[in-house]
Amino acid sequence: MQETGIYGTVIESKHPLVYIDGLPDVKPREIIMFENGMSGMIMDIDSERVHALVFTNDPIPLGTHATRTTAQVHVAVGDKLRGQTIDALGNVLTSKTPLQLEETREIFRPAPGVNE
Repeated sequence: MQETGIYGTVIESKHPLVYIDGLPDVKPREIIMFENGMSGMIMDIDSERVHALVFTNDPIPLGTHATRTTAQVHVAVGDKLRGQTIDALGNVLTSKTPLQLEETREIFRPAPGVNE
């Protein structure tokens, strides 16, 4: 839970969204980690609280602490994913053994040009 040493607290939960008090200087689309090991992504920032999307089926309890990671969402890419089924976060669903995927890319990046 010591990603950046900057913490916030979940003050409202409407699964899969949570509202967090704190987390100064957080940026939109930044990954956050909750003290229970779950993660989420910052969706919106207003003057009173931060809105985050939770990457789990389980709701996050009120009072749970969250910390910044300063990282953006990345997914694995490469030839080893051919023929595999993946979820929206790039987790492989069809292989029983973990794949050694070394290359990742941010999901929020400009589209490649026509000639790339």
